[in-house]
Amino acid sequence: MSIVQEACSALPGTFLSLDESGVKVATETYPVKLVSLYTLDGKSITVQEAIALAGISLGELFPIPDANQRSRLTQVSNAMIRQDGFWRQKLSELRPVTLSGLTNGISYKVENPFSQIRLKLSGLQIAPEKSSEFVLAAWASFTFRLSGEEIFDLEYFDGELTEKWESEEALISRYVPLRIEVDPDLPFEEFLNVFRGRMEVVKRHPFYSRDLVIRNPILQAQESLQRFHKLPTGIGRIARIPETGGLDLNGMESMFLYSEEDAAVHFSFDQLAMSREHAERLLESFKVFLKALHNNASQSINEVGLTPADQIASVLRLGQGKEVNFPLDKGIHQFIEIQVKERPDAIAVECEGRTLTYRQLNSAANQLAFHLLKKGVKPDQVVGLCLDRSFEMIVAMYGILKSGAAYLPLDPNYPQDRIKFMVRDADVVCVVSDKTHADLVS
Repeated sequence: MSIVQEACSALPGTFLSLDESGVKVATETYPVKLVSLYTLDGKSITVQEAIALAGISLGELFPIPDANQRSRLTQVSNAMIRQDGFWRQKLSELRPVTLSGLTNGISYKVENPFSQIRLKLSGLQIAPEKSSEFVLAAWASFTFRLSGEEIFDLEYFDGELTEKWESEEALISRYVPLRIEVDPDLPFEEFLNVFRGRMEVVKRHPFYSRDLVIRNPILQAQESLQRFHKLPTGIGRIARIPETGGLDLNGMESMFLYSEEDAAVHFSFDQLAMSREHAERLLESFKVFLKALHNNASQSINEVGLTPADQIASVLRLGQGKEVNFPLDKGIHQFIEIQVKERPDAIAVECEGRTLTYRQLNSAANQLAFHLLKKGVKPDQVVGLCLDRSFEMIVAMYGILKSGAAYLPLDPNYPQDRIKFMVRDADVVCVVSDKTHADLVS
């Protein structure tokens, strides 16, 4: 701002000139010229933008507030002063978080980047006055599950408070940071109580001055405030979603808004950061997550499933290949014998560079089966198998089955007392082992 040394007879507050060089305004003495113009958020604007924003024109007077407006401005100014220190501290400690799939480097080509999805929540048996806390706490814990961050901040919007201070909206922040701290092993019902406590803190400190950041050099240097100006993602509650849709993102990548009267979620997102397909999958997963919490709020947040049933079924179908009906009256050794007849020279076993064909596997297994039968092993008896993973273990399994017996795996890493107990408990008639592990079963 500079003082213009020239005579002026216009009333103080009159706009004398509005051009690219600045805005000149009359005062009781000399006119002043406003050269650099900024919004309360610290954004530089041109004179033409200021004219459009404020609705001013040449020769008009600066708007003078009436008595009621002056009283309201005094109230909001006093409130901002009281909360200035609180929010200055909170804004210096911001911990941004993004939802899975955001800021992943993909640039989606869309005509209108702003998009919205409405999700009706039916069947929630929760008192209306408590439903918003439950749903918002569920979304906060869902954000933890997606991001893996146990401590983070979300932008918070309260429709009731915004309506109360609507006439002063140009001066105060529409959103405030809400700190979320999640203990993954904590039951959701306990996290809900913690979340309610955080909400009470925000109610006591509902806003801060919009110029708080540009008045504080430390906050101006804050990387998260520089990059996003707002935190990347937010949550909020409102009585009813307006017909025009949800809130403007205003620099955020996504906003989760819950309407108490509509019992519905309104999810707004920037398609330059998140595809609509990803957003839809996100909300489908949240429905599963929310329903599980509603059915059992005593389970820990880490235990709650995220995947819809149809997606689980789809994943389970992957890799199943062609369905084949195997005869239930045959054992695995009998299927191997079929392979021995049909393709004896095909590779049956491969391990550490060594291979066995079906013919070789069958020959070695036959030798062991004949040996077991000579030792008196009878059908349906139990033979212990104590070998490391190897060719010999596969041959032994096949040979025991060909003798008509069943095999009992005995892990060589088990303590000897445990192996001996298993042998006694299963009535093992003999054990197939090697020199390395013979002492374990002797």
